[in-house]
Amino acid sequence: MKRFPNLVLAVLVALALALGALQGYRVRNLREADAFYRWLVTASTQLRVFGTITPELEGEEAEKFMDRDLFDRVVAKADQALPDTPVMEGDTDDATGAPYPKLVRYTRTLSTGSLTETEESGTVAVAANPEQVKKDAEVWRFARSASLAPERADFVRFRRDKRLATAGTQIGVADIYKNQEAPVSIGQMFLGFRKLAAGLIWIQVDEAFHKGEMQRMVPLMRTTVLLDPNFVDAYLIGAWHLAYNLTVQMSDTPGYLKEYVPEFGAWVGNKERAYYAAVNFLKDGIRNNPRDYRLYFDLGYAVYAEKLNDHMNAVTYLSEATKQRHESWVRRMLYHSLQATGQFEEARAGWEDYLRANPGHAVAQRMIPTNTALTKERDAEALGTQAKKLLTQAGQARADGQEAQAADMERQAQELQKQRDALQAEARTIYTDLNATTADGDEFAQARLWRMQALELHEQGRTLEALALLRQARMEVARFFQEASDLIIQMCIEADLPLNVSERKRLLEIERIKEAWAANPVEIAGRRFDFDTSQDAWRQAGYANQETIALTPAAKDLAALRKDRPVIDQFIGLGDNVVFELDGQWYEFRRKSLLGNT
Repeated sequence: MKRFPNLVLAVLVALALALGALQGYRVRNLREADAFYRWLVTASTQLRVFGTITPELEGEEAEKFMDRDLFDRVVAKADQALPDTPVMEGDTDDATGAPYPKLVRYTRTLSTGSLTETEESGTVAVAANPEQVKKDAEVWRFARSASLAPERADFVRFRRDKRLATAGTQIGVADIYKNQEAPVSIGQMFLGFRKLAAGLIWIQVDEAFHKGEMQRMVPLMRTTVLLDPNFVDAYLIGAWHLAYNLTVQMSDTPGYLKEYVPEFGAWVGNKERAYYAAVNFLKDGIRNNPRDYRLYFDLGYAVYAEKLNDHMNAVTYLSEATKQRHESWVRRMLYHSLQATGQFEEARAGWEDYLRANPGHAVAQRMIPTNTALTKERDAEALGTQAKKLLTQAGQARADGQEAQAADMERQAQELQKQRDALQAEARTIYTDLNATTADGDEFAQARLWRMQALELHEQGRTLEALALLRQARMEVARFFQEASDLIIQMCIEADLPLNVSERKRLLEIERIKEAWAANPVEIAGRRFDFDTSQDAWRQAGYANQETIALTPAAKDLAALRKDRPVIDQFIGLGDNVVFELDGQWYEFRRKSLLGNT
């Protein structure tokens, strides 16, 4: 050895390089397997929540991406490789009635019911399900298995070529170098310091925020999560910057100047574009981190519910948040959004379950009777509408000389009115008790009482008294302002009474929006929609008073249809009343319920 010191050194160097190469190969394979595993969970979650793994893609755009083809191949192998698992509640596709594929059932987070545990922070969280841990391990072994080697290789190739819509962000490494603000070098990228580089860039994001340099923040945020797709806080704070800080100085775009963007399923101005940038940023985070409840929660509550007032989508994402391991308050926001969409029975059931898990919880104790009263109020108004329709038909029958038929219709109407009055009395009793038993009074209950009283006064012909009551109520209860204002305008028009300045301004704004809609048809997925000013409704071209199936935000049929045909979200985003056709069947969507819920 002493005679050949250089040879020994060369051998040691060669051995070190070989071991380094072997270790690098193993690390690369582990990273690829981990990314592949996350993609399987993400795609399975997309399929379960939306009915398709690429809900945003339609038509020619969808042909470029390979998600569905690759996922179908993996699903076929999973059916053979994964151990059998029973079909449990939540494992069935609402749209088809068939069980989800085995892989989707394995990746679904299993509920732990009402079990809770206290974490170090002192907050209460839903406990992890041991059975889910076992299933996750099975899927991880399956993702790394030799049988999936071809699919893993295709996954890596498709992701590199930006042909996977569900694999997180579609920006590439080249985009980093186009961004001159990003303090990241080629050395940092390729010597394995991606997370460190992401952290350095995130410091730049924070500095840009405190300097008020919002224009610098977006490209820096995108670069951060590209380097570290599991940096969940970057997604959360980045979306908060987009939806809140970026828009705080923006003025609202008048409704008649907004543009309809089918991709968003909404009419948008500058503010709304920032909100949907936050939506897409959080969705990107979900694709990369499908088991983190915070991403679903912030998307559902902080953006959809609070900023966009879109409680249908809020329910979708908040429901998914509760299926992950989450903190106990997450479910409360879901129940509020269920109530906002008119799903009072579901909201009440949720609050009852929450109260069983958290005895004595003051909000739950108040919200259970609130949703009971809302259910009765909704049913009472539906009965009142039926009674009015019967009385109108009775008047027509009497004019045609059909006295007996008219009398029978009037008797039916009277019976319906009695049932309506009984339900209204029950609802009024609940609201009165809530208002009396809450320390400082219950604002919501008081607003509902004022609303019921105003409607009764209007029906009795005492519209001026009803208007005075509503004008007082909307000033005392802020959350009742918009609903009271809409009722005031409606009552004034029906009674041919003058509006005040603010109400005339609101009515003029509505008329300008309708004029703009009527003058500009909208094209969605190859279909033309026109606004019918006489009916205040968007109608798909070809509609000629065919029979329709009624849909509301609270209808389970709508939830199933949205999963089966995601393009529906682009249709119903047009307005509060939209008529459209799918597979030969016509549907009429009405966003506003009798109670004004959306």
